[in-house]
Amino acid sequence: MQLFEDERLSPTLMLVSPSLDFLLFMKHMLETDGFAVVLAKDPDEVVERAEMIRPQAVIAECRASSTMCRDLCTRLKTAQSTRAIAFIPLIEQGAEALYLEMIQAGADRPFHRPFEPIKLLEYLRTLSADGQRSDQQGILKSGGIELNVRNRRVQRDGRIVQLGALEFNLLQIFLQSPGRVFRREELIALGWPANTFVDDRTVDVRIGLLRKSLRANGGTDVIRTVRGIGYAFDAEQD
Repeated sequence: MQLFEDERLSPTLMLVSPSLDFLLFMKHMLETDGFAVVLAKDPDEVVERAEMIRPQAVIAECRASSTMCRDLCTRLKTAQSTRAIAFIPLIEQGAEALYLEMIQAGADRPFHRPFEPIKLLEYLRTLSADGQRSDQQGILKSGGIELNVRNRRVQRDGRIVQLGALEFNLLQIFLQSPGRVFRREELIALGWPANTFVDDRTVDVRIGLLRKSLRANGGTDVIRTVRGIGYAFDAEQD
């Protein structure tokens, strides 16, 4: 079977899995929602084609018994030509520990299976609608905030926002997954250097500094506190 569609279709999404049934099911769901799709069965095919067609996102089936998903994410996110492509791992049921591992590898928005298909479709529509990331410039955007990953500069409504290194890291984490609630321990693992002792109070203080910096020139508070859990980026909250 030929696993790739005709390139003249200009696909926007790539699916990767060793399971043909999984590929065909996901392909049908995504095409029904208006997306063009190409299929792949292993990481080498994904990397080769991704460099040529620059899909909007790569969606990969992620199993606890295999390192394929993590290795593919690392390859895509460390290559200059593909690191701006959104990587979306679909983590099998019972492999919840892979969530943080995939975030650390650079994944943009992991989903646990079984998940509500509408949640995945809504995220993909968001990528299409508001240009959340720029392939050429390595930029994350949401709610009037623009973060340039390469030169580590942040703007809000066209004005420069001065951030410390840790506050920049936290904002980048939030903008990579808008709306997702991060536990404090996740923010510590992703935002601070390895082997650094950080308590919950320190996280709260740094979030407070990030909020203050983002609101220095006016504007609403875009960091939402989820009591008893952690924080999320919410551009629509008042």
